[in-house]
Amino acid sequence: MSVAGGGSLAPEERAGYAFWGPVLVVGLLLELLGAMSGWIRGAIPWPTLSATIAHLEALHGWVAAVVAAVIAAVAFQALAPARRVRGRCVRPGLPHVRVAPAYYGWALVYASVAVAATASSLTPLDAFEHGEVVYGTLAFSGVAVPSALAYWLGRVVRFPTLFATLRLLERRLHWIALAVAVALTVLLLHLALYPWPNLARETARYAGLTAGEARDRAVSELHRLRPSTLLTYRSAARGSFGGDDAWLVSFETERGVGSSCLVAVTRTSADATAECAR
Repeated sequence: MSVAGGGSLAPEERAGYAFWGPVLVVGLLLELLGAMSGWIRGAIPWPTLSATIAHLEALHGWVAAVVAAVIAAVAFQALAPARRVRGRCVRPGLPHVRVAPAYYGWALVYASVAVAATASSLTPLDAFEHGEVVYGTLAFSGVAVPSALAYWLGRVVRFPTLFATLRLLERRLHWIALAVAVALTVLLLHLALYPWPNLARETARYAGLTAGEARDRAVSELHRLRPSTLLTYRSAARGSFGGDDAWLVSFETERGVGSSCLVAVTRTSADATAECAR
């Protein structure tokens, strides 16, 4: 292991490790455990990042294009020359660039979990909705807002970007930085081509509908039959109904216990079992 840089850590470098270190460790650990041990999923209140994105892609086909666009934008930002402070692009013409004093990285990690807990207390969330809230909050507060502050207002938060942090780490511990870069590359491929390396991926549409469209039609049919229902969406599986391809959408009670309510959704119809109306 080569150590190209020595001396004490600068505040910028320390802030980068403090923010991105826990984020990467927890994120990569969840991905690894989720891929290796199916039983652990029941013990984690939200799914892996890749599973959350795959769920969104199944509900909305355009999400896959957004994922590819984000990866391309990340690669461009990492390689393109520009006026940068702590790795963030600053708009030309801004006379002064200052530190945003109240924006601490470690607080964002806890904030994302707190937002998910608050949202869950206000309305029941399934596992994927927990994932969307946690990862979405972290991406918004840890990436989108700092980038916007730097570019438009010239206010740079204390912690540098992930790539700037990796460059600082590479100067000190080259092989650790290389290992992290490799792991991130694998993760990006996993996100873009989920469930890569298992590429036997089903198409997003079935029976002329995406899973999200089938879910929405099933929920509408359930509320038509039972306006004051206490059942919530559980899952949508591919199957058949009346000899035609159909999404079989199931529901569960507020306690997370499965019910006998099932709605078969085809291109032209939505048929519910008798239990859905009781």
